[in-house]
Amino acid sequence: MHVVKAFAAEEHEQRKYAHKTQELREHYFQSERLQEINGAWMTLYFTCTLGVILWFGGWEVMHGQLTAGGLTQFILYMNQLSFPIRQAARIIDSISRAISSGERLFEYWMPGLRWPRKSMPKRWDGRKGTCALTKSRSRTTHASQR
Repeated sequence: MHVVKAFAAEEHEQRKYAHKTQELREHYFQSERLQEINGAWMTLYFTCTLGVILWFGGWEVMHGQLTAGGLTQFILYMNQLSFPIRQAARIIDSISRAISSGERLFEYWMPGLRWPRKSMPKRWDGRKGTCALTKSRSRTTHASQR
């Protein structure tokens, strides 16, 4: 921050920081919106499947080919099996955020740390649709933003 103040570019740097913060906020909101849309669709699919099972199972119970307890048991088992699948998207999102946050913290606390080649983290490139090993690490300076 001392270099920025010395060249009277503090206001420019603050505008640049505010612009990057706004971009981050927009990307975060877009990510949350997509995640909630995905959750709503998964809930709709589960509810429609449950409706079909209840309709067909009720028909089987009425004709004596299935007991009401057997239908209830099947629905409960189906719910227990589908819950982890429905939560997988949230778990994966939380893990990816934890990994990136952990990398930033370690870069700040231990700037000289180098990952061994075999355990080097991978970085996802959404534009190319590939996952490549990171080759360099950016270092965090100990400057503060106001």
